[in-house]
Amino acid sequence: MDISENRPLSRLSEQITRDYHILSLLGKGGMGEVYLAEQLRVGRRRVALKVLNRACSEDPEVVKRFENEAASSGRINHRNVVMIFESRATDDGQLYVAMEYVDGKTLRDEIDERGALPLAEVVEITKQVCAGLNAAHRLGIVHRDIKPDNIMLSGLRDDDDKRVAKVLDFGIARLSEPGTAQSRTASGIIMGTPYYMSPEQALGSTGDKIDARSDIYSLGMVVYQMLTGRVAFESESWMSVMYKHLHEPPLAPRELRPELGWYEEFEQTVLQALEKDRDKRPQTVVDFSRELETTYRRAIAANPEKTLSAAYEATITGVAPPFAATASAAALRLQTAAPVEPAIQASPQATAAPAAPSFWNRRNTIAVACALIVAAITVVYFLRSRPATATGETVAPGATTATVAKPMSPMQTLAFDVQTIDRTGHLEMTRRASAQYFSENLSDELSIDITEIPAGSFKMGTPETQREGDPDERPQRHVSVPRFFMSRYEITIAQWRAVARMPRVSRDLDANPSAFKGDSKLPVQNVSWLEAVEFCERLSQATGRRYRLPTEAEWEYACRAGTQTPFNLGEAITPELVNYDGNYPFADVPKGLMRRQPIPVGSTSAPNAFGLQNMHGNIAEWCSDVWHENYIGAPSDASSWEAGGDVNMRVLRGGSWYDGGNNCRSASRVKDPADAKMPFIGFRIVMVAP
Repeated sequence: MDISENRPLSRLSEQITRDYHILSLLGKGGMGEVYLAEQLRVGRRRVALKVLNRACSEDPEVVKRFENEAASSGRINHRNVVMIFESRATDDGQLYVAMEYVDGKTLRDEIDERGALPLAEVVEITKQVCAGLNAAHRLGIVHRDIKPDNIMLSGLRDDDDKRVAKVLDFGIARLSEPGTAQSRTASGIIMGTPYYMSPEQALGSTGDKIDARSDIYSLGMVVYQMLTGRVAFESESWMSVMYKHLHEPPLAPRELRPELGWYEEFEQTVLQALEKDRDKRPQTVVDFSRELETTYRRAIAANPEKTLSAAYEATITGVAPPFAATASAAALRLQTAAPVEPAIQASPQATAAPAAPSFWNRRNTIAVACALIVAAITVVYFLRSRPATATGETVAPGATTATVAKPMSPMQTLAFDVQTIDRTGHLEMTRRASAQYFSENLSDELSIDITEIPAGSFKMGTPETQREGDPDERPQRHVSVPRFFMSRYEITIAQWRAVARMPRVSRDLDANPSAFKGDSKLPVQNVSWLEAVEFCERLSQATGRRYRLPTEAEWEYACRAGTQTPFNLGEAITPELVNYDGNYPFADVPKGLMRRQPIPVGSTSAPNAFGLQNMHGNIAEWCSDVWHENYIGAPSDASSWEAGGDVNMRVLRGGSWYDGGNNCRSASRVKDPADAKMPFIGFRIVMVAP
């Protein structure tokens, strides 16, 4: 391979090229490259040389992760863990690590090529991975990112003519002394790869809540993929995937690979590793490995004629739609193989959904019938939840018709500064603006500021000429928006708690659902679309005014506040003005702060021209509309788009504290199930103009 085509050797530190003879480029990512090299000082030993690029070498967070990988892996001496030989910084500040070179392929490549694997191979690979992980766990190291990409299969055979499996990339490992609760990861950070992430990781848990059983769950997901040729949970949004990790059981492998019906006990061992409650999983990787092998041998002995000796026919139909390459929690079209934290190696995409199995049975028929019944009930529910007004218009979900309204507090004028920034994040101009609002009193000491949004029209979506944007944000169209009122901020923990105490309308509400607590002015989190609708219904019932979730068109109109730039602040956003993941900036803004949690509403003091705050970042906000894949046929009157689309999915807007800049744009939109609850999902409300 001609190295100069990818990275001139002159860009590597002279100290590196003096000690290592570079042979070829193995992989390349946003943080650096991995080379095949010969270590000249040690008998020309072949190594995989991971080198950080200069920009990353100056980033304290990246350096910490890089050093953590070396510190974690360097303590483990086991044949099933890729060995670290050397980790250092050159005299001119370039970081690199030399590790064992494995001449082979990743487990992901193996599955991509062959589909589901023979059970004997599944058991053997799992045993070896468990052996390597056990060596790490005994040292108090939890990998936290077990996935097929991080399992290498050597092209060489051992003495028993078996391929050797090795675990690599401990870059986000939790490193602690055995028996202590000290951790190298901070509270509130969600780390790992969505398709293999344990429920406790999906919730952002840290410390003692992330232990060896988290790796067991992730490994269970890998075993599931080896058995079926596909991941257990699939979705176009990785928030949906994380929701499934938290709330949905995986489909039994036999439903995808019918032959596994002869291995029920073996299958149950795999599913036990995927229990949501970590106390119900195998408690050590040794237990998991032993039980998997025992149930496999027991099944083979009982059904010798049913042994699966060859790979099951490939279930891969193509490449799954890529997720956006941001560390996003709201949408995030993240590549399925890429961890939430940035990885140094280029990661291949996850497998796509498998082709439909070539069988049909009574169970399928019952499942389809049940699905149709559920769909019918859902449609009836939504139709009944949208009473017609006197003029025949459709009321958006969550709205209730008022009887006698309580007196509304007087309108007040809010004066504020609106800032505009350029592509580099520098202040371009500041202008004075004002808005009208009133306070909806919940108690003597608590209210919701409701801001008037004037009528107008705007271009909704992303223009074809703009490089940024996804197909679901197009075609751009003109929308006329009647006057309405919107809460200035996201609904807070205190406001949620007050309304949750009000009389029930359709469903119960948890008064304390949030993952991040401690400040009553934090936006409420872990609230589903259905619960947000209930909030609006209770508030409507208590006040006699019609409250509901904003429609998508209302939300974008209110967010843009007369702008057509990617953000209401201008061409870009900065972490000082918007709470998002500054490691993934937009336009020419340099990398910056990631706060790793929501912040109290209004604390960034960056209102738009309508006086609304936190429309970008902080918390992804529910809208009323059913999800549609694009704007073809969308209404032009700002009403909630309920016809067609996916009735089980609802729209989220604005991005969150965990999103990269691209997913916080005014036009960016994602979907999630109506009952999804995540620590980066909340909402704000709309009052229909009297």
